[in-house]
Amino acid sequence: REEEIVLREYEEGFVAAEYEYVEALGEGCGIEYDGVLCPICESTDLVQTSQDVILCKKKGCLRLDLINDGINLSHLRENLANVFAKHAEESEGCGGKLKFQVDNTFGVSVLMCSCGVCGGEFVAL
Repeated sequence: REEEIVLREYEEGFVAAEYEYVEALGEGCGIEYDGVLCPICESTDLVQTSQDVILCKKKGCLRLDLINDGINLSHLRENLANVFAKHAEESEGCGGKLKFQVDNTFGVSVLMCSCGVCGGEFVAL
């Protein structure tokens, strides 16, 4: 139990330091910027660090650890476009807005979305 608390505090500190690093550097200096708007907050662009982590510049909003997955922001942009197209096609124009969230159920970060109007659920990444 105590080990879990220490590990969680360490991880939270590491993630906070990572966001501070991204904020300090801004665009460039090992940070990939591809103009992909965060699907969760819809107010800030995503960046990809040299360690293959995709982050929203808004602290705590979105973090996808993609090391060894070979996925980048361009791939994420394509997947998001496909999800919106699939929702429009399958829901026959329900008009609902997709809500995105990161699911870490099995220790793997998965970007999911759902529509509150038609009930559609999709995996974005």
